[in-house]
Amino acid sequence: SLDLTGSVIPGGSATRYRWDFDHPGENTNDQWSAGVVFSIPIGNNSAQAAHRQTLLDAEQKRLTLLATQNAVRNEVRQAMRGVTAGLERLALAEEAENLTRRQYELAQKSLELGLVDTFRLLQHEEDLTQAQTATIQARFALETAITSYHLAMGDIADRYYPGGVISPLRAEE
Repeated sequence: SLDLTGSVIPGGSATRYRWDFDHPGENTNDQWSAGVVFSIPIGNNSAQAAHRQTLLDAEQKRLTLLATQNAVRNEVRQAMRGVTAGLERLALAEEAENLTRRQYELAQKSLELGLVDTFRLLQHEEDLTQAQTATIQARFALETAITSYHLAMGDIADRYYPGGVISPLRAEE
């Protein structure tokens, strides 16, 4: 575009004032200026900017998807490690319970033969009770790990609510 501007202002370096009766103190040094403004529009391609913004948004969504996939993989791996550790813990607890039960049975036979007093038998009985409690706790931890695994895999509803019924209240509807 091409614009023409102009202005007239009082001023100057040696200002003189009129001292006549018609115009007392009026400035006689009027300045004027004129100018031409020429402007060229700079290309602002909004379509190109929108395309780049779309590419950036797509890349951000791709990175978000990758982060989510990584989090799911980590959750499944952690749940699987929990199941594996739970199985090992249960096997060790059952083995310890079997060994403790054998010791208790041997203590009972020793009591019948008079080789052990009742206090020692009660100690073996307490050990057996603790071993049974440890086995129950290991079973519970394993079931919790299996539930966490199915939750991470996304098939918990199929496992615990076959037929797609999630709530017992919905089954009545």
